[in-house]
Amino acid sequence: MKNREKTFYKLTTDVNLREIYDLADTSTENTFYEMGWFDKWGSHLRIYNNNIGFLDKLEGLVTIELLHNELESQFNNIHYYTALEWLDNTLLICKDRFRKSGEEILNEAIKWCETKKKVLSIKKPIKGKYSIKEVKIAYFCLGIKITKDNYLTILKKYTNSGSNKILQKQITKTSDLTATRDNRPADTKHLKSLKGAERLLSGINDKSAQNTIKQAISTFESNFNSKHN
Repeated sequence: MKNREKTFYKLTTDVNLREIYDLADTSTENTFYEMGWFDKWGSHLRIYNNNIGFLDKLEGLVTIELLHNELESQFNNIHYYTALEWLDNTLLICKDRFRKSGEEILNEAIKWCETKKKVLSIKKPIKGKYSIKEVKIAYFCLGIKITKDNYLTILKKYTNSGSNKILQKQITKTSDLTATRDNRPADTKHLKSLKGAERLLSGINDKSAQNTIKQAISTFESNFNSKHN
């Protein structure tokens, strides 16, 4: 590896990258640079240029779907770094470029990375399975949307269910957690779900989500007492 560094992002095909690395590894330093390969392939071999090339590529994407596909592809091609190191570097360079350029696509990349970090921060769940409603409440507090692409993984981790009913009646606002009904048994059951979600979140390193559920429980209990007691 005398003529190359570890890179964060893959900006060419596997065949081309392997060819570049083979040439870099088998050439003397002078020969390598004299061949002009740095100008042609430098973005794949040096961290700084690799970062710049990656940001330029993101800014050229025209839809959020294309952005997410690119980020997911890059994330799944990490070879030298841990997932957290990759996400931290991507957040750092995207935030820096966003401050300078104001390109909204970079802000979307920042949001994607922050969500990915939240998912990675989820520790092994505490013993016991949770209801679908408890999981929906917890993921709302985490700011992670449950979709057709991730719901089975979430269900396997936290419930004994495999039903896609978790996709129905999504929680979209905090008032969905705090509003009472004209039905004491239903409200009692809802409070139990809130506290189940709080137990789930206690095993996740996300203070914001934990504060959100605590505030929701406090508000709901106050509303419950005013309506039913």
